[in-house]
Amino acid sequence: MEDAGAHVIAGTPDLPGLLESAEAVVGMSGYNTVYEALALRKRFVAVPRVRPRREQLERANRLAGMGLLSVLEPAVLQRPGAMARAVDRAYSARPVDPLDVGLRFDGAHVAAGMLLSDAPRQQLPSNLHVGGPR
Repeated sequence: MEDAGAHVIAGTPDLPGLLESAEAVVGMSGYNTVYEALALRKRFVAVPRVRPRREQLERANRLAGMGLLSVLEPAVLQRPGAMARAVDRAYSARPVDPLDVGLRFDGAHVAAGMLLSDAPRQQLPSNLHVGGPR
């Protein structure tokens, strides 16, 4: 579906590439979608799932409180023009760099460093090497 330059995409095998090319993103508030978009500094309008759990709504509201995205609750979508107003708000808001509010995107690197620093300083058995058995 296309309208006024907007593309509705139900799913993609290349989310990072699609996000990279977007000026703004409207999506649910799943962990990967939100953090991939924020890592790329994209304007984001979150339409969180509220059933069966409110986890997406809680995440979206917390990040909105930091100025990182706009939230449009699903119940509001029924109102004419709600989506257009939400996207307009996202564009008119002053962008906030996630790093400026303490949001980091290097969790895998930090976790690996912590694991390695706590690992005993022992030699591996002769049949093992980093990356699995030989």
